Parts: sequence; C-alpha cells; structure tokens
Amino acid sequence: MPTRAAKILIAEDQALIALSLSQGLAFDGHLVCGVVATAEDGIALARIHRPDLALLDVHLARGSDGRDIAHVLRAELGIPSILLTAQVGREEARGLEVLGLVPKPYGIEDVLRAVEDAVAFVRTGRVPAGGSPHLFLPTAATRPLREQVA
Repeated sequence: MPTRAAKILIAEDQALIALSLSQGLAFDGHLVCGVVATAEDGIALARIHRPDLALLDVHLARGSDGRDIAHVLRAELGIPSILLTAQVGREEARGLEVLGLVPKPYGIEDVLRAVEDAVAFVRTGRVPAGGSPHLFLPTAATRPLREQVA
C-alpha cells in the first residue's frame, strides 16, 4: 500500500456510485473502511474505525443527511469530510466546516484528486502546489487540522 494511502469512509446510498467509489479508491491504494447508506450508520462506523477522511453524499437513505455525519465527525472525532453532491453549493459547503466539495456529476479522477490533496494537507499541513480545485484550503474549518499536524 502506498504511503499516501488513507483509510476512508464512504456514505452513499446509491449502490452503483458507492461501488464505483469504493473500487476506485481501492485501486488507487486506499483502504475503504466501510460504505454506509445512512447518517446513523456512518457515525457508528466512524467511531469504530476512525477513518482519515470521509466522502459524503448529502441525501442518504431513510431521509438521513450527510451534513449530519460531517458535523459529528468534525466536532467529536476531528475527522475531515468531503461532500460529493449536487445538492449543496460551494458557499453552503464552506459553512458546514467540510474540507471540500466535489459536485455531482463527477468522474472518479476528480474524487481521487480531492482525496489525494486532502490527505496530503491533513498529514503535512501544506496546501498542494497550485491549490486544489475541490478543497477549501486554507479555511477556518481546516485550522484545527493543521494544528494537529504541526
């Protein structure tokens, strides 16, 4: 497994999208610690596995919301999240204290780039050269992450 590999949680209720994400991340050398379809399951799984990063859809099964996962992961566990959704714009996402947003429809390359940039930033505290098109770096939401790395 490459040194840049990360443990990632996926919250996505559409099975084909979840499978594509999971396979793409695994092929890129990451460990997917779980795929969930509800906010409740995502929070429970994160508490068990403590992923490095969470990829979250906003609208999940049984009326649950990926924004709820993002809030708990950030506030209670210090785990950063990236939203993968067409339901939230950049400005709203910034207010949610997530690390970034990859708008749907997206290609797996977009997600892998966002993951690579996020993992590099969380581990080193450095903004990727040239910035990152999908991440909000640096922001108030990421300051605590940089302090953890330092």
